[in-house]
Amino acid sequence: MRFKTVSARLAVAAAVAGSALVGVTPAQAAATSTIVCEETKQVEEASYDVNSGCWLQYGDRVQISAYGSIWSGVWLTGQNGPQGWTNMAGDSKFPMTNARAFSLLAKTNGNYRYAGTGTTFTYYGSGSTLYLRINDDAPGNGSGAFTAEVTVTRG
Repeated sequence: MRFKTVSARLAVAAAVAGSALVGVTPAQAAATSTIVCEETKQVEEASYDVNSGCWLQYGDRVQISAYGSIWSGVWLTGQNGPQGWTNMAGDSKFPMTNARAFSLLAKTNGNYRYAGTGTTFTYYGSGSTLYLRINDDAPGNGSGAFTAEVTVTRG
């Protein structure tokens, strides 16, 4: 009987030790992520797609934060930040009709997404350059720029 108790205790201790060696906590997993791209880019009102300098691979985590102001070029309007106007673009002349007019966008694999003052997303494509653009129907008729800070982590 004593042999079974000692054996059982050793088996439990080995199992706990083994799981501690194999198991990875979420904090440890986050610590193994590597920054693969860190760029700051100016996105001028007159610009079309601005290359962020970051190449994305499947599973990369992308973080964008932005600030600055532009004047859209629409008469009798003021300046706006990367969040854009409060209304959706709603016109096919804009790169992304279902995003706020004159806001900051991010583009991967030919598709735009709203970035505004900041966004974080995981990239699930097969590989793409990350582009930045203002959701503007007539780039070049206004003024100003947004500054976008891009960080891409992998792993």
